[in-house]
Amino acid sequence: MNQNQSRFSNQLQYFNDNKVNILQNNFQLFELAANNSLVKLAAAMALILHLTLFLSFFTTSTPKLLKQTIAVSLVAKSHIAQNSSTQNVFKKSLTDSSQAHDIALKNTQKISTGNVSQNSLNQNSFTTNAIFDAEELNNPSPIYPELARSRGIEGKVTLKVIVNEKGLVDDIAIFNSSGSSMLDLSALETVKNWHFIPAKSNNKSIRSQIMVPIVFKII
Repeated sequence: MNQNQSRFSNQLQYFNDNKVNILQNNFQLFELAANNSLVKLAAAMALILHLTLFLSFFTTSTPKLLKQTIAVSLVAKSHIAQNSSTQNVFKKSLTDSSQAHDIALKNTQKISTGNVSQNSLNQNSFTTNAIFDAEELNNPSPIYPELARSRGIEGKVTLKVIVNEKGLVDDIAIFNSSGSSMLDLSALETVKNWHFIPAKSNNKSIRSQIMVPIVFKII
């Protein structure tokens, strides 16, 4: 009994003498285990992040940028010939003054812009010597509608224009549509404000009608 008490006393004394070291060792073991867990957690998160980036690289398509050069081509020089049936040649002198007077009489009726009468735009009543030159007269080009441009819509619109004695537009109508109301409207809104050199008969300015073809093209 005395021996057991003595052995227990010795063990208790050893524990008391070394309890600080034992606690420090246990804390170090716990800290090492915690660090290992954090390392594993960080490694797992990094793996998940890299896997996500890898998958997104193959599943996300890169958008392609399409470049377009836009230009409005005006077929608007004075010497352009029209349909041979109408013999509508710009900048052509009249050879028959009586014909010019007849045409002028037909066009003396009052015509409001946007409301064109059948007589005023009759195909056979053209005066063919009104001068049309957009560049010389500093006429602006029609604006290419943004929606039509983005959709790749092209076309040619031919306008029938009544020019008065002052070279201003008395009336305007679509002779041949481009097939797009956006292009037609842009051409109409622009050309109705253009200035022309009026036709003349016996050195006197007269009313006349001319064709104005405008080409919208994406190049």
